[in-house]
Amino acid sequence: MQPTDAPPHTPAQGERGEEPMHRYANRDPAALEPYYSWHVQAMTEEGLHAKSAIAAELAFRDAEITALRLNCEVHQRAFREQREVAQDAGEKLFRAREEVAGLRARLGEAEVALRQLRGECMEPSPPSATGQVAEGKQP
Repeated sequence: MQPTDAPPHTPAQGERGEEPMHRYANRDPAALEPYYSWHVQAMTEEGLHAKSAIAAELAFRDAEITALRLNCEVHQRAFREQREVAQDAGEKLFRAREEVAGLRARLGEAEVALRQLRGECMEPSPPSATGQVAEGKQP
C-alpha cells in the first residue's frame, strides 16, 4: 500500500468519482462497547490526546488490518486450491476403488476357471471300448 493511497476500507472518493466521502461516520459508542471504553481508557492513560497521535495509532492499525486482510486472502486462496486438489484426489480414489473391485471380480472369475481346468485335467478318463485309457489323459 502506498502512503498516499487510502486504506481499502475507507475510500477517498465515491464510487463514481464524485466528491470525497467522509472517512469517519458518527458512531454510537454504546453499540461499540466494550471496545469504545477500552480505547478511551487506554488513550487517557497513555496521554493520547492530540489528533496526530491518534491518527498515527489509526494509521498503524489500518496497516495492520490491511496486512491481515491480505494474509487472509492468501490463506483463502490456498484453502480453495487445496480443496480442489482434495476433491480431485477423492474422485481418483473412488475411480481406483471401482477399478480394483472390477479387477478382483475378474480375478475371482479367472480363479474359478482355473480350478475348473485343473479339475478337468485331473479327472481320470473313462476307459475306451478296448479297455485302454483315452489318449492324452493320464489317470
